Amino acid sequence: MKALTFVLYLSSALFMLSAVFIFLPWSTLNAWMAFFAPVAYPETPLVQYTVKIFFLIMFWIGVQLAVAVARRYPVMLLTLAGLFLSAAILCLALGWTYDVPRFFYLDALSSAALGILVMVYRVRATGN
Repeated sequence: MKALTFVLYLSSALFMLSAVFIFLPWSTLNAWMAFFAPVAYPETPLVQYTVKIFFLIMFWIGVQLAVAVARRYPVMLLTLAGLFLSAAILCLALGWTYDVPRFFYLDALSSAALGILVMVYRVRATGN
């Protein structure tokens, strides 16, 4: 149980680390994103807004995960597990639809793994 708790706290910390990307200049952020895909993102305000809001949402998901693990809130854990598992399905669907590079399928794999880990933690921590 301690190892599972550690993995979930580590995952939440990585989610919270995304807040750093909100404050990076767009050129730095775009260079970082281009490292994973050959296409650079346009420097339009709408794209910058969308990407930076995404990082803010990821930060708060990390906060929610840390709170849910610390307090063992069964409903919050179930909701987060549902979020991660449904994100895995959507990542697969979007990957096939838009023919993304294979690297991006790791999003689906990591989301599914995290969703399963949260479900296992919920069952062990709350007995439900």
